[in-house]
Amino acid sequence: MLSDVDKALYARQILLSELGAGGQERLTTAAIAFANDADPRARAVASEYLSRAGVGSRPDDAPAVEVPVASTATVQRTAADPALEDCAAWLLGAYAAVEAIKARAGAGTAADFPSDYTLGAEVR
Repeated sequence: MLSDVDKALYARQILLSELGAGGQERLTTAAIAFANDADPRARAVASEYLSRAGVGSRPDDAPAVEVPVASTATVQRTAADPALEDCAAWLLGAYAAVEAIKARAGAGTAADFPSDYTLGAEVR
């Protein structure tokens, strides 16, 4: 059951028809689990997004949300240029967090990040 504090903190998310109070409760009663090979930059972004969504706020004996954060090799491949690796890590970490939120909350349809997607460095 969501506390009054949780209801106030996550009010915007609770108002979303895809999430609601039930989905938010599933988020706040879950812990986070990352793969050992997760890129540390992408993992930090995913962790921040999940924390803000309420995941891990009550981690004691909570079921773990498996967050498939991209490996460093995937971040490098997605960046296609070393100068864009931090951007790729941010993008992949955010994507992984959103997919984990959807899975835990039972909202939306699962989606895979396109494996052939790369960032471009074109500046005009």
